[in-house]
Amino acid sequence: MTIFQAKLGDAEILKYQGILEKGELVQLAVYSLLAFFIIIYDVVVTRNLYIKNQLKWIAGGLGLGVLPFSIFYIIPFFRNSLPSTSGQLSVLFQIFLPVTLAYSISRYRLMDFEVLVKKRSDSHNFIYSDCPGLFPGQLSNPAILRKQT
Repeated sequence: MTIFQAKLGDAEILKYQGILEKGELVQLAVYSLLAFFIIIYDVVVTRNLYIKNQLKWIAGGLGLGVLPFSIFYIIPFFRNSLPSTSGQLSVLFQIFLPVTLAYSISRYRLMDFEVLVKKRSDSHNFIYSDCPGLFPGQLSNPAILRKQT
């Protein structure tokens, strides 16, 4: 005997599945729009011009990706009607999300990235040139073994 025995028919399961699908899309729209408005607020409040320009790019991409999708796809879907062709094509605008995020990072944080790459290459050179005994693959190299003896 189980504690909870539910006897749901196929129609009831499909009804709950439809409700969950709508809930997923509404949650996506609400949190995406919330993030969009928080980033807009940060653009207005931030005094650092460097960060402000980066946030403008991120907000622009988020706005171009989320607003058409929310208006033309999620709202009709939530009202139990199929999205129109323009609504279905609004999914393509979501490509702006990763593209503008990558652009803003590469444009405004590239100096930081170059410093990290330089530090990484310096430590990489140190490890492979000064500490060859730490790597088992290099222990089998005869030139290194002759050098160490």
